Amino acid sequence: MTVKIKFLFVFSLLIVLSCKKKKEQTPNVATVETIRIEVSPKFGTSAFHLDSVYQTPEGYDVKFTDIIFYVTSLKNGNSVLSNAALFNLRSTGNLLLETNANHASFNQLQGFLGVESTLNHADPSAFPTNSPLNIMNANTMHWGWNPGYIFFKIEAKLDTINDGNPLFDHQIAFHVGTDNAIQSLSSSNLTWNLTGGKYVNTWTLDMLTFLNDGVQSIDLKTENFTHSGTGSEVLTQKVSDLFKSAVQMN
Repeated sequence: MTVKIKFLFVFSLLIVLSCKKKKEQTPNVATVETIRIEVSPKFGTSAFHLDSVYQTPEGYDVKFTDIIFYVTSLKNGNSVLSNAALFNLRSTGNLLLETNANHASFNQLQGFLGVESTLNHADPSAFPTNSPLNIMNANTMHWGWNPGYIFFKIEAKLDTINDGNPLFDHQIAFHVGTDNAIQSLSSSNLTWNLTGGKYVNTWTLDMLTFLNDGVQSIDLKTENFTHSGTGSEVLTQKVSDLFKSAVQMN
């Protein structure tokens, strides 16, 4: 073998080894997906919109003006999807949360409707500025007089006289919180649909079920107010139970 041929052989071998080494060192880059959870509100079989008129099981006309709620500690086993998400139908529409994650890792979910105890009693100013639990983002969803968050807020106006005159002068305000009102959420078979490049999971919120879930019911004429204070524990728990029935993970 001539010197020239030896040189070409060694040079070619070095190139092959170098390429192989680079190939072996190339890391596997995981695909980053955008996943989104939406909440689709309804009233029985009808579409639901804030400020529209619906009829309660007792025959009263009602307009819901605000629906806001927290979901916390959403995870599948040890895989955390979100520490906290805030749904505000008027401000952000159907969106509950949007984040980067692999949808296949979250075919099941567990979490809380409300703010679980550890988070509920933390300093609201200490959360990251992009957290829904930060006091600047929580706004009126954190009580000043009560250490903790409002888990969910439902406000409405009721017409209690069926005379054809739309007088919605009966105010409804359910501001539910405190550790006893926390509700667990879970689903063992979530459906993610690829839509517009995002994997979307849609929950339902049935406000007719909120008024009557077949086990309990609430008469908005006589049961119309709770801020979860002393003396309103029974109504607070009923409202919390009914709201849990109204929210379904799919």
